[in-house]
Amino acid sequence: MMNAFHGIGRIANDLTLSKTPNGKTVLRFTLAIDKRNKKKLEEQNLPGTNFISCVAWESVATTIENYFKKGDGIGINGTIDTRSYEHPKHPDVKVYVTEVVVETIDFLPGRKQEQNQMNTVDDYITEQPLNPVPDDLPF
Repeated sequence: MMNAFHGIGRIANDLTLSKTPNGKTVLRFTLAIDKRNKKKLEEQNLPGTNFISCVAWESVATTIENYFKKGDGIGINGTIDTRSYEHPKHPDVKVYVTEVVVETIDFLPGRKQEQNQMNTVDDYITEQPLNPVPDDLPF
């Protein structure tokens, strides 16, 4: 059986590293991924975005915290993990958690970078004259 998650979305919350009692670095965040038919769903007052709980450990957590912020696009690869615990205020209630354990990340262009890249392409296209094929080519 294979357990793999691959997702591309935007970071939906502010990022804050924390430490476990054992001293391990951990980062918990939410990945917002648009659904395929988002506009149609929103017209029907249904949510058009999935919010995926993610957890990253040690160097992956530090890298995400150093290079990303809320709203940035990110690609993540990892595994899906489930766990449960007793609710601290209601010992008879069991809480179930499903989250993606992030193993690797992909840097995606940010909104400003995407806009700058489009401007550069547009500038090049509009500034470069179209050169017809010369008549003296041998083919």
